Amino acid sequence: MADFFLGLPTAFGRGLTSGGWEQTSKIFSGYGQDTWRVTDRLTLTLGLRYEAHTPWVESKDQQVNFNPVTGQVEYAGKNGASRALYDSVYGGKAFQPRLGFAWTPGRLNGHTVVRGAFTVSDYLEGTGTNLRLPINPPFNGGAGSGEFQTLYPEHRPANHHVF
Repeated sequence: MADFFLGLPTAFGRGLTSGGWEQTSKIFSGYGQDTWRVTDRLTLTLGLRYEAHTPWVESKDQQVNFNPVTGQVEYAGKNGASRALYDSVYGGKAFQPRLGFAWTPGRLNGHTVVRGAFTVSDYLEGTGTNLRLPINPPFNGGAGSGEFQTLYPEHRPANHHVF
């Protein structure tokens, strides 16, 4: 860390924002809602969404992931690992409730409406830069790839030792 702060890096790595992979996934979802006028001044909207995502699978199984339970690197579709390398969420956790309201305070003579909403929502992970499993080494860069890492041995002081 001190080498970094002194401007004497020994290595530089960069993330990858694109790649030559093809991933597929499916989404199964449905939504229903209803609106109730509780009083002349209060309206409630209640809804429920079910959204289940199948895991992302790379067409040539070129993705890897680290399993913190076993301490091993897992390759898609190898040695008993699934092609996706993670499990999806189905059943009760895939339900996403929605609640909305519109309330007109009586003191303001109907000139103001206060609105609010609450929802439980999920967003499919792995859709941002550097979050896709096919980007992990060895398929698309990594510590052993010259594209990913550049060494700077000329910046090391003569008395620098690597242990």
